[in-house]
Amino acid sequence: MRARKLAIVATFSLAALLMAGCTGTIGNPAQDEALENANSRQNYVPKNDIEGKNYNARQKLADDPNTILWCSFYPTNPNVKPYTVPIVGKLTSSSKRPYATTQSYNGTTDGYFSPELPGSDAMFGSSTEYRYGFDPAGNYWDFVALEATCSSVPNIIQKNTTDFAITATGDINSLSVLANAALQACANNDPSKPCAEAAQILGITSEGK
Repeated sequence: MRARKLAIVATFSLAALLMAGCTGTIGNPAQDEALENANSRQNYVPKNDIEGKNYNARQKLADDPNTILWCSFYPTNPNVKPYTVPIVGKLTSSSKRPYATTQSYNGTTDGYFSPELPGSDAMFGSSTEYRYGFDPAGNYWDFVALEATCSSVPNIIQKNTTDFAITATGDINSLSVLANAALQACANNDPSKPCAEAAQILGITSEGK
């Protein structure tokens, strides 16, 4: 009889624990109240798709060969001042590839296939290692293991804390607008091709081009 009573008590205790797990915690009224508030809250469901619009806007900007991104890079050596470079279009990761880099065997006559899927830019690989790009004069730049920030317009932080890799003088925002207009007039779809007019506005020279 005593064993039966112990079994009933144990069953009751287990049931109480399970109920406590569903409704709150044992011996912590504040936590119980917080959990009840969380369960009863009506959370806002996004309706304007800002995430999707941000993504599309960024992809559109990255696909525009007439865009100049002002990218600032911060060397690890504290004695070297950060510098800002005008990059046409976008920076590209060194690990991006136009083809898949892995293969799997499906065990049939079809042979090997790649489980990798390309991104929306039709390129394979992740965005790691170093990034690279071209300035309006068609000069190649790559940046290895450097912290960076890029903006479609020169900002106050870049103006006050970095050196610009251009020789033109004057208001940097005005120069950026003029250089963007010159890129549109050049009508290049390839950022590696120099646009002499844009390069001249920014005071950039291209060796051998």
